[in-house]
Amino acid sequence: MNPEQALVTSQLTHMRASLERLHRLAALDDEEFYASPDNAALANHHLQRAIQAVLDIGRHLTIRRRLGRTSSYAEIIYRLYEHHLIDPDLGERLVDLAHMRNRFVHVYWEVSAQEVRQVLRERLEDLEEFIRQIVRFLDKEAPPPDARG
Repeated sequence: MNPEQALVTSQLTHMRASLERLHRLAALDDEEFYASPDNAALANHHLQRAIQAVLDIGRHLTIRRRLGRTSSYAEIIYRLYEHHLIDPDLGERLVDLAHMRNRFVHVYWEVSAQEVRQVLRERLEDLEEFIRQIVRFLDKEAPPPDARG
């Protein structure tokens, strides 16, 4: 595994850990989820971490592969799908999650528990699909087993 793959794989491991926590929170019924405000806060935290991992991986790949300058998180995602590292449909959904992440971080007081719950129900698959597509991309980039030495 080359250093780029090792770094991305490490970030994917942290992302998977957050997604595991998010899936457990998503599995709670509404009564359980809303019974404690800590559930929405914990979900918000792990959503931020998972989305930030997407952006960090994307930034790393755009820089290392010289995919063009970016001045926003959305542009990072655009570069990934313009250069076929991820599918355009997924890219558009991830741009939306990047905007959502900005709300979670910069105007957190406006984000309701209901909005966090909706993201848990509707958007975790986008993050899982990002992992699958990046792993597929990395696997294509890896040298064949006999060339690895």
